[in-house]
Amino acid sequence: DYGAKTTKALIQDRLNITSREANRRTDMAKNLGGRVTLTGQPQAPLFPTVADAFNEGRLSADQATVIKDCLKKLPTWTTQANRDYAETTLVEKAPSVRVHDLRAIFARILAHIDPDGQEPIDATDRSMYKVTMHARDNGDWELTGLLDPVTGGQLNGLLTARTKIANNTSNSSDNSASDVSESGVLEDGTLVDMTGQRLSAQEWIYERFATLISRIDMTRTGQGAQYALVVTAKAEDLANGTGTGTTGTENPVPISELVRNGLNGAVFFELISEKAKTMQVVTENRFANAKQIAVLTARDQGCTFPGCDAPPGWCDAHHIVEWAQEGRTDVNNMTLSCSAHHHLLDRSDWETVMLKDGRPAWVPPASIDPARRPILHARFVAQEVIDTLFD
Repeated sequence: DYGAKTTKALIQDRLNITSREANRRTDMAKNLGGRVTLTGQPQAPLFPTVADAFNEGRLSADQATVIKDCLKKLPTWTTQANRDYAETTLVEKAPSVRVHDLRAIFARILAHIDPDGQEPIDATDRSMYKVTMHARDNGDWELTGLLDPVTGGQLNGLLTARTKIANNTSNSSDNSASDVSESGVLEDGTLVDMTGQRLSAQEWIYERFATLISRIDMTRTGQGAQYALVVTAKAEDLANGTGTGTTGTENPVPISELVRNGLNGAVFFELISEKAKTMQVVTENRFANAKQIAVLTARDQGCTFPGCDAPPGWCDAHHIVEWAQEGRTDVNNMTLSCSAHHHLLDRSDWETVMLKDGRPAWVPPASIDPARRPILHARFVAQEVIDTLFD
């Protein structure tokens, strides 16, 4: 009737939407809509459980799309019982986990159904990997090369992961956007929208930069290098968190900033008082050691603030009961927190707690939740789902 060459072209023209969105809707209709045989007899949707949940509003378009894409990866020889189990499980768990976690849950199901997996892909000849730098006439540098999967993945994570997350939009036509967590979850499984707590790209980039500088300096200092920053301050001011200190270049620094960011072992304090010109301060080790960091990385898998996807390498080991309040440097009293959310604790009424089951949670201010119920990161719920499959 309309002269369109394809269903996609028809949808794009009639609804005035982008080509990508038209393609997405066409694909969803093909897999989740009603079908007919060549003789015109009605057939159930290709994925009926997904279709029903989507049509009833229990699944979002992004959730339905991800589940559909996962189910298409089942081997052709998979029994109908296993197909039904995979589809039912993903639909049932979708409301309580992130869209990204659905792929992890499916991976566990697929590993159970097909333990041998796909045949391994031949590795690239190591001699083919290279990095070439070329200086241009104007002083710019041109960088080209081929990286192995691990090195390339690490570099991509360092350079782009947080920027992509921070620039996320709600455009449903971009399936990758749905991988970003925007929610936390209460102990009873109720999702909590954390969209309003997200930081801007500029804030994320700065916090990442500040963390890198701090880590580099702490590593240098720990290996015996000279302190990059030496501050002279009054002992009374440092104890009270008031006044200012002075750097080696005579720059004033508020004591409040030094207390918040400087008491990390990377800054040397030359403390003075009315009775003594110089007093050296020696403190016990307040930092997690390498083994504790490894345990925290395995347990938390990144920043535990609800809705934050900062990876472990971008995080600090935060004391739940603060060090200044005699909190112990113990894995049961620590959680991974990115620099931005670590600072959030200092400038807001957010708090952290450790639940009885050993999972760290964040307690929001009364302005967000008058009951101040602890909020878990959604990844903990997803992991619980994965761990209890096939029990």
